[in-house]
Amino acid sequence: MSQNPDAFDPKSSWDSDEDELIDAFYRPAMATCVKYQRLAGYFSSTTFAVVINETVGFVERGGKMELVTSHTLSKQDVEQIKKAVEKPEEILAKNILAELKANNNPDIAKCISIMGYMLANDQLEIKIAIPDPVVNHPQSIYHQKTGIMYFPDDKIVTFSGSVNETGAGWGGNIEDFKCFKSWHPDKTHTELIEADIRKFEKFWHNNATKTQVHDLPEAVKEHLIKARPKSTQEFKKTISELTTSALFKKPKLDPWTCQKDGVDAFVKADFNGILKMATGTGKTSTTYFIFKQFFHDKKSTGNRVLIIVPTGRDRVGGQWESFLRDMKEQNDRVYLYTSDTSVQDKNDAKDSWATPPANGNLFVIITMGSIVNFPFNGIKPDLLVGDEVHGYGTENAMSTIKNSFDGTPYRLGLSATPERFYDPDGTKRITDFFGNIVYTLCLKDAQKQPKLPGLENVLSEYLYRLDFVPLTEDEEKRVEYWTRKIVAETSSEEDPETSEGKITLSEEAKKACMKRSEVCKKAKNKLEKFKELLQEIDHETKNCLIYCQDTFQADDVVKVFQQLGIVDYTVYHYRIAARDVALDLFKQQNARYLISVASLNEGLDIPQCTMLILLSSSANPREFIQRRGRVLRNIPNKSLVKIFDISALPSIFNEGYAGLVKSRLVQIWEFINASMSAEQKLKISDYRQQYNIDEQDLQDIVDGWCHGN
Repeated sequence: MSQNPDAFDPKSSWDSDEDELIDAFYRPAMATCVKYQRLAGYFSSTTFAVVINETVGFVERGGKMELVTSHTLSKQDVEQIKKAVEKPEEILAKNILAELKANNNPDIAKCISIMGYMLANDQLEIKIAIPDPVVNHPQSIYHQKTGIMYFPDDKIVTFSGSVNETGAGWGGNIEDFKCFKSWHPDKTHTELIEADIRKFEKFWHNNATKTQVHDLPEAVKEHLIKARPKSTQEFKKTISELTTSALFKKPKLDPWTCQKDGVDAFVKADFNGILKMATGTGKTSTTYFIFKQFFHDKKSTGNRVLIIVPTGRDRVGGQWESFLRDMKEQNDRVYLYTSDTSVQDKNDAKDSWATPPANGNLFVIITMGSIVNFPFNGIKPDLLVGDEVHGYGTENAMSTIKNSFDGTPYRLGLSATPERFYDPDGTKRITDFFGNIVYTLCLKDAQKQPKLPGLENVLSEYLYRLDFVPLTEDEEKRVEYWTRKIVAETSSEEDPETSEGKITLSEEAKKACMKRSEVCKKAKNKLEKFKELLQEIDHETKNCLIYCQDTFQADDVVKVFQQLGIVDYTVYHYRIAARDVALDLFKQQNARYLISVASLNEGLDIPQCTMLILLSSSANPREFIQRRGRVLRNIPNKSLVKIFDISALPSIFNEGYAGLVKSRLVQIWEFINASMSAEQKLKISDYRQQYNIDEQDLQDIVDGWCHGN
């Protein structure tokens, strides 16, 4: 494909929320480019597939690509580099080759073979940038994103922004960048182009202050060249096959049986009500099928769909945004509106709310805190979705929702646990606004039900092991102190922690209950038991999630890892600046352990995770059900999940502890009830007998959580 270089005259600002980056920028640029220099935090061979015809022309013109990109290293690798145990090139070769050999996607293999073809012809040169482990944080990553394109007649275009050199970066993600061209009359463009060239040269020649740049290891280069098409004819055949690749087509989503049932129940309730679906059963996908049915039954286009989420781009909001952008029709618009949203995107979302697309539909994802700042101007959504709806039962939250959305005709609530613990009034606020629970899918049902006939079950089975540790003498005294406070602050004659959250507590009583429970959750002896457990299971651990009570307990857990010399762990909580990096390390299996607190209760999808350690386990069913759900999401050939629960209760008998003990035993019973480990019931028999707690009573409470009794 040939094109007049003068025809490519890019504008200065690009935003994939409005612009087609591939068709309007990348393809016309690559159609005439003769040299392409690139700094990219991430690179993937799939970038060739999105401009496959232009890649042919680039190769035939003798074009040359020079790329500086990063490679994520585990903590263990970083430590080895620091200590000069292995040369960086050896570690890079080992890791990159492992990734290349692990690929079993034939389309990706074709993209990789094109890399080999270009390497063999000296048309591609790759260097790997690693933040210097001596001067940077161990989890630092190389994240530069700049491109320099050289054209005939000495024309140059450079760009800098968020887009990585991957297929998803150019063709799937929401990205933006600024663009500068050498023929622009504004001399600022010339200055910025020169600055971009100097920046590239600095990294290319390994002259950066805080970054080490390494040549692509010879072993990797040899592997790629070996996989190349061996002739021009074979190269063109590979190109031809990639032109029909499904790599970047919109994903095809088929509803699971349980999701069909949820949609049917909601439609039957005239698009009003709450879906109570266990964590991991696909509430987001179910909602997507509800959208399709809504557009079919009510109004096909011009709809305003508003989705309220508890957290922004880093978790729940970002997952909704990515999902809807992947699944949207061509004329649909999707906006995430939070305090971190750019001014331009906020303005675009506001304009679209006033005038939704005539030939498509508008989706606005908004956090609770941003609702009051959005100018709805009296225009109600056609369909309102409350994700993790249990969080909206407070007087303030529900007042905000009512003030903005009362009169909305169709409302959907989503949660694994819509009932609010210790807050029946809050639960009533939720059901009064969103409607009753119209569909329930419990964890045990999801463990038995296949996604579709012949597929794996919706949720994984699991083994459960309970270990009790004693409280220290000081901890026993503090439990006794807070128990006296609870008695003094509770107006009801009923013990608050034996009522399973069905009475409303005063704020002081709630605080005293929380303080008493916290003593047990943070029991010092848990750390020694945790250390013993790590020594026992480390050899078999691949992906393990560890829940702590707070960041202080998480710090103590880190010390245990350091004592044992285990380095491939990462930490994720609000005090960690690079949370997304920590999560990526775990998802990409460069860290086997992920240490967290409540930050990961909602909005995390790590189906490959097969192990969970609970150092702190809440008596609140919403919290522990969601935490467990993080590891029960099922995928084909997933190994049996293992859950380890390290618990502490007072060893001194006190009638005032009955609520504390029963509350904890109910939660343990629920874990055992849904597991393959019925024998663990023996470990709580002493407590049951001591406090006269009947097995059937525990079972009735657990059944009530599922069925809403």
